[in-house]
Amino acid sequence: MNGITEIADSLSTELKRRLPNQRKTQRTKLALLVATMLDVRSATLMELAAGLPRECDRTDMRYQWISRLLGNPLVISDAIMEPFSREVLERATADGQPLVLILDQSKVSDRHQVLMLALRHGERALPLAWRVEATDGAIGFEIQRSLLGAVAPWLPEQAKVRLLGDRFYGTADLIGWCQERGWDYRLRLKGNLVVFDGAGRTTTGQCAKDRVYYLEDVELTGRRARTHIGIIHDPGHAEPWIIAMSEKPGYLRTLEYSARWGIEPMFSDFKSRGFGIEDTQLRYADRLDRLILVMALALYVAVSTGQWDALHHPTPSEKKLEWQNLLSVEGVRKSRARGLEMSRCWCRVKPTGEQILVPVRTACPECGRVMRIRYSNRRAIVSLRGLVRLRLKIRRCETRSCGRYHQAWRPEAEAALALPQHEFGLDVIALVGALRYREHRSVPEIHQELSRRDVAICERSVTNLLERYDELVAASAGVAAHRETLERQGRAILAIDGLQPDVGHEVLWVIRECLSGLVLLARALLSSACPDLAGLLREVAAELAAMGVPVVGVVSDGQHSIRLAVAKVWPDVPHQLCHFHYLREAALPIFEADRHAKKELKKMVRGVRPIERKVEGRSDEEARIVQGYCAAVRSALTDDGRPPLEAAGLRLHDRLEAIEASLGRIEEKGGARQRN
Repeated sequence: MNGITEIADSLSTELKRRLPNQRKTQRTKLALLVATMLDVRSATLMELAAGLPRECDRTDMRYQWISRLLGNPLVISDAIMEPFSREVLERATADGQPLVLILDQSKVSDRHQVLMLALRHGERALPLAWRVEATDGAIGFEIQRSLLGAVAPWLPEQAKVRLLGDRFYGTADLIGWCQERGWDYRLRLKGNLVVFDGAGRTTTGQCAKDRVYYLEDVELTGRRARTHIGIIHDPGHAEPWIIAMSEKPGYLRTLEYSARWGIEPMFSDFKSRGFGIEDTQLRYADRLDRLILVMALALYVAVSTGQWDALHHPTPSEKKLEWQNLLSVEGVRKSRARGLEMSRCWCRVKPTGEQILVPVRTACPECGRVMRIRYSNRRAIVSLRGLVRLRLKIRRCETRSCGRYHQAWRPEAEAALALPQHEFGLDVIALVGALRYREHRSVPEIHQELSRRDVAICERSVTNLLERYDELVAASAGVAAHRETLERQGRAILAIDGLQPDVGHEVLWVIRECLSGLVLLARALLSSACPDLAGLLREVAAELAAMGVPVVGVVSDGQHSIRLAVAKVWPDVPHQLCHFHYLREAALPIFEADRHAKKELKKMVRGVRPIERKVEGRSDEEARIVQGYCAAVRSALTDDGRPPLEAAGLRLHDRLEAIEASLGRIEEKGGARQRN
């Protein structure tokens, strides 16, 4: 515990310097909770209570201490974050580059979303301010304006600002707000927005289809917001980037939107790969707001400590990076200043060794004549072992009447090393996929891991390799890949479900065969409407029908669009609701009744605080007993249980009965002593 208290004392001194008008007890408690969170690395209140260095006999008393701090209305997140945010904003403008602010939204609990404004810092982002709202959808412009308006006074004078936002924020209102304040912006647009130009009316999606990559001074939507639009649709990408911007559009300026991904590692620090805020049971937005404040301060402490250590004790890789930066030319420095990090600014080292590959097949697959080696090709691929030079022996059929006359037959082993026309080997692609989906790392973190393994690659190439990995997995998960198993089985029972990582993101739809456990189709869709889902189901139905494998049943949740799509594609096939969702829906009335019972019980157990005041300052045995019972009652009132299996109302009833029985036993003992 000494380590936690030392960090808390240091942080308390720092808070006193930055927040002299904040109440001392609030600063001290906040510093202690931040230090505890850095130690336990969890946002769950019970784990924080278990690690909190306070002299309490029971964990529930420390839990109550944390709950009171998170419920204190005098602890205001914006006021506490202001000095920290001002400092990082001042440092970010020291080199004269624009401040890159990222606006994004993420789910923090079953019923709450957080709207976060963060500053791009290196490959990641630092939180500046946020708003927590109880909603299932996008947070509207009024809250966005309130958040941006709170941070705007913190910006240094004459600072250049560039705002980045996802498709939620590509609206005429936000574009107009940025234009009023002279902010630069890169806001991604949806594909169905109306665009008015000199030639007439069209949509952003149609412009992308027509390969119109740059639109200057056009009017957007019915609000007629004037803006520039840049469009990028790189080969292999499912969707284009349609970016509204304040400057004249160009490829590099449109590509500056990629800096928005810096906020994703920060969200992962707050959620599954870090503090795990989604595991908390907090039900009120203000308490979640203050819990995010604690995590944000912990993140600032960790970043500042890491920067100090990198400055005074650099690792060999950091020294190497500094030396490479000294060798970079002016053009590379400018591109880095715009946020376009390059993997290298020098030519690749030439491979020292060479591997010769010869085709195993010698006879032409069409005419059966001998194919002779006619020439050689050279190819270099980047693998985890380093740069590999391949010398490929190419065979050709010389029979003029053959359909494969003079067609190249390349070595079969080449396909096991790399994809056609790709620079990186399959082992690199496999590692990228494992880091993303098994260890849940972000693109910047994958880039750092590859750099640590001496693989020279940029972040954009990491994104491209992830897409290649997804394509390879999808190709291996198709119906045709499992033909033998399905034909031997003779029937198919399909399970259909969708997963949306966050509000506004694409939904990953998976169709799985229940009897064999095989994934027949996995595809991301922007929409969850019935026609889109019916298209996926028809694709699977056609492939199964070609094999002669009938669909005898479908299992899914109760989503309305799924029900309509299944009824449209398989009208005569039984469609069963998933057992989990069925039981959850069946338990909903019980849950509501239990919640009402808990509310009524809480009304009956009031007045604990006046009893605690009567024994404050006393240290005798009777006072300790009274304080213990009061703490037990408070702990019972705040125990939410885990519905539907652990009903909170029933648990509260049982705990209050146990407290009442204990008080009854004490009363009986006291009466017996008086009679004696």
